[in-house]
Amino acid sequence: MMGRMKSGVIALAVLSLFACALAASAEVFMYRDDAGKWHGVGSANEVPEQYRDQLEQVAVFDNASTATSPESDNGADEPKKTPEELKAEREAARADELRAKQKRQQEDEDAEYKRRQEEKDAAIKAEQEAEEKAKQAEEERVKREEKKRADLITTINERITSRILQKLGDKKFRNFRVAEVNITGDIAAIKIMVSAESMSGGDEVEMDFTGSYTGSYWDLY
Repeated sequence: MMGRMKSGVIALAVLSLFACALAASAEVFMYRDDAGKWHGVGSANEVPEQYRDQLEQVAVFDNASTATSPESDNGADEPKKTPEELKAEREAARADELRAKQKRQQEDEDAEYKRRQEEKDAAIKAEQEAEEKAKQAEEERVKREEKKRADLITTINERITSRILQKLGDKKFRNFRVAEVNITGDIAAIKIMVSAESMSGGDEVEMDFTGSYTGSYWDLY
């Protein structure tokens, strides 16, 4: 029993030495010669023919991963992924990329929709403001025209009598009535029907006057 344990310790020691010596190799093969001494080689062909019946692959070393992988220093090899796992990872990566692309496209579409909606709202607002201004301008124009006509009627009532008397001469003035008033811009065409004594051809005579608006009052002539 003690002999076997001793042989096992020796074998481990020899294995360690040969593992270092065969660092470039991925395999170590062990055999024991007739004297009971253990040997380790990197290839089965290196084992003498008479000892090949006891040939056994004792250990496998991945020197590249041992030199580069931190897990190898702790005695644990990194598990290799199956083709199915690698395929699943690739598909997952493509799916993530597709989702990211779709998200960017949706964000771009939302931004474009928002921009167009803002432009539409701005156009509607501008149109409404223009309509409101036009409405106010029309209301102001109508008010000015109404005031202009009212001022003209007041001027006629206050000042037309003297103009009529100038035209009647020695005829005695009775009364007048405004038959027609046409205002074009700041010029008014006024038709007055006048009745006076000693008029030939009837009780009324038509008189035409012109009014000119100066911006604050009317001149009649």
